[in-house]
Amino acid sequence: MQLKIYLLSALFLSILFLSPLQADNKFYLGASIGENYIEQDNVFLGEDFDDSDTGYKVFGGYQFHRNFAVEANYTEFGDTEDTIFGFDTEVEFETYGISLVGIAPITGRFDLFGKLGAAYWDAKVKVLGLSDSENGTDLSYGLGARFNFNEKVSVRGEYEVVDANESDLLDRSDFLSMGIEFNFQL
Repeated sequence: MQLKIYLLSALFLSILFLSPLQADNKFYLGASIGENYIEQDNVFLGEDFDDSDTGYKVFGGYQFHRNFAVEANYTEFGDTEDTIFGFDTEVEFETYGISLVGIAPITGRFDLFGKLGAAYWDAKVKVLGLSDSENGTDLSYGLGARFNFNEKVSVRGEYEVVDANESDLLDRSDFLSMGIEFNFQL
């Protein structure tokens, strides 16, 4: 999996530095808040963990072409809780990610986008005062829409998934969010 991350990072950097400069290059920063859903099937003897909570994300990126950007983010998924065999179980989950973003302008003010990347995740599980933690790097992907109020401010909604398939503590996490984006022209 580490090799995949290195290759994906090399691809992002190549596209970033080899793309010709264009008038619509821009940096952007933003933040989102939303609802996450965390699940783990068959935690113990067939019992499943699933819960949702409010989370937040901060992100920044560089749109180097009208149709492409590279984006990094940090997402805190909140504290999810479920009862497994009568015991309260809590999961804390956070990620650091990088994605290639494909952008499809629909009108001058409205864009659709898709994201594909990698996320480093950290999961902590607490049961009966005991805790276990695990981390890894896995595939992340998402879809969204952005409305541009003007050249400086946009609002965006998106649905993202971190597919933590290497984890014993977590299968996947879904995040549905709304946020604001501030754009800076070069």
